[in-house]
Amino acid sequence: MFDLDIELDPLTNRVYLGEYYNLCFVFLTKPSSSFAEFVSGIYQGLERLSKQFPWITGQVKNDGYTKQEDNKYRIIPFQTAPRFQVENHQKPSQFDFRSVVDEDSPMAWINGNDVPIQEFSLDSGPFPVMELKFTIEKGASVLTISGNSKVFDMTGLCMIIRMLAKACSQESFTPLEISGMENHAAFFHNDNKMQRHDRIPVRFVPDLLLPQTTSFQERNIFFRT
Repeated sequence: MFDLDIELDPLTNRVYLGEYYNLCFVFLTKPSSSFAEFVSGIYQGLERLSKQFPWITGQVKNDGYTKQEDNKYRIIPFQTAPRFQVENHQKPSQFDFRSVVDEDSPMAWINGNDVPIQEFSLDSGPFPVMELKFTIEKGASVLTISGNSKVFDMTGLCMIIRMLAKACSQESFTPLEISGMENHAAFFHNDNKMQRHDRIPVRFVPDLLLPQTTSFQERNIFFRT
């Protein structure tokens, strides 16, 4: 477990800590033997990512109030790596992804079984910075990555996913990527953070939003063969 004590400066001052952004990736079903390889790749990638950016392993804590009576938040120690759940729902599930493969994967297909953190049950915590879940459904598998809204917004979560893709591919992080993560991905309360009106790092993550680019790594998030 990492020794963490990081002050946050979130966009929202709401007290509730159990609010998460979720990004889901739906993969058409492959032979069952490939699931173990996929899961192993994610585990190894999370270990590499945690060593480089240990704050993703922590949990969020309400730390009282500022002089302006705003809520204060910190990242404190929690785990050695973000939790990664794996569940098989092929038998109990009545829905078959293969029957609607041409409908562009609407979010209505995703249910509570695919989400790692159930917000309604998080009144008392803990409130991890991020968690992942991989569910095997009929005709497809779903990887969901959840990030605490007190730590980063959707832009920051996309930056995390990009770095996870590199970690799973055993690629080295560049100095620009490391500084970008530390300065721009999360709402750290430090002198290096971006101004609110400059929050979205356009030059850092343009390819995350453009599937036609060659480096759209979410399509192959776990590793390269």
